[in-house]
Amino acid sequence: MPSRSHNTLLVRRFSVVLGLLLLATTASLGAQTLTFIDAAGQPTATFVEGARFDVRLDEPSLNSSPGFVDFVSIQVSALFSGDQVFVDCFETGPDTGIFEGGANLGTVGAPPPFPGLQTAVDPGPPAQRDTLQATFGPSSATAGLVGAAARWTDADGTPVTRYALGQTVHLEVEDRLFGSDGFVDQLWLRAESVSGGDQEDITLIETGPSTGIYRGSLSSRSGPSFPFNSELDAFDGDTLRFTHTDFDGIDVLQADASAVASLTVFIDADGQPTDTLLAGGQGRVRVIDFNAFGSTNVELSAQQTGDQESIFLTETGIGTGVFEGAFNIEFSGGANSFDGILQTGQSPGPPPGPDTVDALHFDTGSGSTAQATTRFSIVTLRDAADDTVRAAFVAGDTLRVHVQAPVAGSPGFIDSIP
Repeated sequence: MPSRSHNTLLVRRFSVVLGLLLLATTASLGAQTLTFIDAAGQPTATFVEGARFDVRLDEPSLNSSPGFVDFVSIQVSALFSGDQVFVDCFETGPDTGIFEGGANLGTVGAPPPFPGLQTAVDPGPPAQRDTLQATFGPSSATAGLVGAAARWTDADGTPVTRYALGQTVHLEVEDRLFGSDGFVDQLWLRAESVSGGDQEDITLIETGPSTGIYRGSLSSRSGPSFPFNSELDAFDGDTLRFTHTDFDGIDVLQADASAVASLTVFIDADGQPTDTLLAGGQGRVRVIDFNAFGSTNVELSAQQTGDQESIFLTETGIGTGVFEGAFNIEFSGGANSFDGILQTGQSPGPPPGPDTVDALHFDTGSGSTAQATTRFSIVTLRDAADDTVRAAFVAGDTLRVHVQAPVAGSPGFIDSIP
């Protein structure tokens, strides 16, 4: 099949001035830093062949136009191919002094990406993939390349490391140079339970023409192995595994995830996993356990006060295997165990710190746990029109600052906070 050259665009996050409120990433004073970053803005030392690379420069002295977004050009070169490109990096917001930008990767012999950088492979032996080097003034950064990436995910494509047996398991491969341009291609893989000995063949389908992202799913089950029945059988503590050989056969990628009897997680009011609980507010917990029916329990404990509570969880629907429940949280200097209210405190310090809350669910295996810390307030930025939490805004948007602080203010009155 012909190789691919991709021009995938990734959404970058920009901070903007909204009225009198400045949403900006503040660069600390100090030495200039240059870093390769992934699509989420996190530092990385690895990119997938044919994907996009991004780079970040932290240099406050280059904020030459106060109140405006500046830009700089950063040179990025490929060691083996000798190709180079100057990447335009724009300031993440007025006066941040942090500049980000990127370009697409292609391979020598394929149509060059624009804007982008062509890379090569040293045939060896052993074969070696190219290395990227970014330079700006006295700073430099390097990143290596891999032929593909393999991972287990949830239904939304977020990487995970554990599944509760009975859940649907999701497999994802990123192989940008496999397949044919303009078509939706397929990959064929074999998934296995390492200890249980089960094996299942699965087809991964590309998410769209030339995306290079392939996804597929299987149901899982707790029990003995029945190979090739389209259901991945395993036992508590088993390892789920699949491998993928990349487009040119150089790299063999292996992805592992743990199979467990149940999963326990704290969740926020929107049902999203969280590691933060609001003192004086309400906490929520979710258990996924396909061996429980109708209802189940979670045992809670606060490390600073020693309080213990048993929380009743109700299944979200018949046969879903998902159980949720809520509990009230007090800020207290002591404990009154099993009164239905979790009394939390703070560590003595100095300075005083949050309490830590542990959750334990007893299942048919070794049990599952979750942990969260308490806070006195939670601040979110919300859309003024529909009150939804947002992570980014554009100039001209109207936003609301939402503060939850149950232990602040005077009972029975409408209070305000600075």
